[in-house]
Amino acid sequence: MPTAVDTGQSLNLYGLLSKQLGLGESARLYARAFAAHGIGVTLHDIPLATPHARMQWEVPGCSVDQPLRDADLVCVNPDIWSAVKPLIPARPELRLASWFWELETLPRAWFDAVGDFDGIVVATDFVGNAVRESCGARVHKVGLPLYVGPDSGLQREAFGLREDAFVFLVSFDFFSSMSRKNPLASIAAFLRAFGNTPADVQLVIKTGHGEQNHVAFQMLLAAAGKDPRILVRNGPLAAAHWGALQRCCDCYVSLHRAEGFGLGMAECMARGKPVIATGWSGNLEFQDADSALLVEHRMVQVGRGDYSGGEGLRWADPSVDDAAAKMRWVYEHRTEAQALAERGRAKVAKVLSPAAVALQMRAALGGALA
Repeated sequence: MPTAVDTGQSLNLYGLLSKQLGLGESARLYARAFAAHGIGVTLHDIPLATPHARMQWEVPGCSVDQPLRDADLVCVNPDIWSAVKPLIPARPELRLASWFWELETLPRAWFDAVGDFDGIVVATDFVGNAVRESCGARVHKVGLPLYVGPDSGLQREAFGLREDAFVFLVSFDFFSSMSRKNPLASIAAFLRAFGNTPADVQLVIKTGHGEQNHVAFQMLLAAAGKDPRILVRNGPLAAAHWGALQRCCDCYVSLHRAEGFGLGMAECMARGKPVIATGWSGNLEFQDADSALLVEHRMVQVGRGDYSGGEGLRWADPSVDDAAAKMRWVYEHRTEAQALAERGRAKVAKVLSPAAVALQMRAALGGALA
């Protein structure tokens, strides 16, 4: 691997680096891309108690805890900022935040945090528009870098998948809201697409933290229990094993109601898998009709209690009929589906390139001080 050219820019990156959650993974991805492309990075794992599982972590090319640098990138959302703020040193010359949000308007409770930062880093135009239009904060677009390396080598048998089956994969964490991730729609679409036959299809739903979200988990199990071809796999999975499961599937499905980004979709596209996804929100940063099967939808009000901070806002309601038709098409037209998947692979390789992301961050560091 070539040595990164030192750009003279550096930052302290604060995040939930030891936690298995999306904000932790985005922080790790950013750190890896920055360090590999000439931005000095000192990592600081925020010692905040959360219900998420802990993990072993290491980011090549980064120092840990010391020395402190002249700029901060704080990779936590405002809903926990008040708890995090006392845990990190005084504000340096420049402090940026990395925020993710899934709806068109930020929660009003987030607005007070804006004054603590010189700008907000966003991974997608969708999130950027929400931040800019909600509170007028200065926004810096820095796409989320994508790394897809070798997996653990596990084969289908390890996941309970049949060798002769066409496998659809759905994934989500219960702490990210089952209502938002909408796996029940994927189950309904699968059943509508395939009925009682053929036998050579499977739907595997990889979940996290189901045991800590008992009611929602039981609802999912009840829906999945209608068909033996539907499997639920709950629990932590090492990154290399998660990559193996992605490799073992034939198509990834996300009938989300809203996404700030959609890392699972991007990873599967990078692995050359066709992706069926709701045609709305942050995933359109790296998906279009030429690179993914975008599902029709209508916009509806977020239900009471369905999503914290979503009251009075709207999100997508993807069409189960259209999703079912697309699942059936992928199953029956595998050559055409693979051609689409290859276009998807090329799309994410271009849009989510770590080198391009590092350039965007260098511009953000320079522009924020201008």
